[in-house]
Formats: sequence, structure tokens, C-alpha cells
Amino acid sequence: MTMRVLVSGVCILLISACSSRLSNWDPDDYTVASGDTIYSIAWKYELDPFELARWNNISKPYIIRTGQRLHMAPTAESKKAAAVAYATPTPRKGSITVRKGDTLYSLARQHDMEAKHLAAINGLKPPYTIQPGQTLQLSGTAATTTTKKTTAPSQDA
Repeated sequence: MTMRVLVSGVCILLISACSSRLSNWDPDDYTVASGDTIYSIAWKYELDPFELARWNNISKPYIIRTGQRLHMAPTAESKKAAAVAYATPTPRKGSITVRKGDTLYSLARQHDMEAKHLAAINGLKPPYTIQPGQTLQLSGTAATTTTKKTTAPSQDA
């Protein structure tokens, strides 16, 4: 009899603990636990860590704190900020030299640019092949590639 009461009490305790936890559960937000990182949370929820950081207005080095609430989907504010950021690109100056292992996409991400924009500035066409030692401009307008036509000398007699 004592064993049955003990088991029943433990079951009730576990069920009540689970139900209280479920009542605080919110599918749109996540509370950061000790040891969490943006990357580990994004991995658990199958999200892009950079998107998750952007939705929560977290910039490099992506530091989060235990107890902090994170939005697990874009908010109206983050959508508006993204629309403004893409509509008005940040002016950049200078150039970069391509190193071994660089891709147009990785360089664009390092400089907070879209790869298509970086390609357009430098007159690159798909598949956007770049070579080590090549210099890419970070600012300017879309480059136009001009080809010179050469005409054969006339054969006047």
C-alpha cells in the first residue's frame, strides 16, 4: 500500500511539473539556457543562425545571455529593418584582393553585401568565378563590360 501511494505521488508530481512547464511554453520565443549559443539554438530549430541573430537584433560576436528571450521567427520590426537594409545599401569604399579559398559569396558576406551586388559592381557574370590575386571593388555602380570591335583593314586596290 505504501509503495502504491509513493508511486502515485511521484507520478502526480511529474505530471504537474510537466504541465506547469507546458503552460509557459511559447512556440514563437525561446528562453536561452546556460551553455546555449546562437548556433546551437539555430541547429536545434533548423534555422539559419545569422537569420536568428538578425530577427533578435544581435550582431557579431552573437553574444546571448541565460534567461534572454529570443524570437524564433521574424518579427514585424526585423522584417521592416531587413527591407530598409536591402533597399538602401551601405556605401562601402575600397577594394579587396581575392585569396585562395575565397568565393564571391564568402567575400560578399564578410562585407555585408549581396553576392549579386558585388558581382554587378565588378562586371562578373554567373557562375561568378574569381581567382586568387584578383582585385574586387566594394563600391561603385554596376560595371558594364565593353567589347571592342576590330574591323579588318579595307582591301582598296
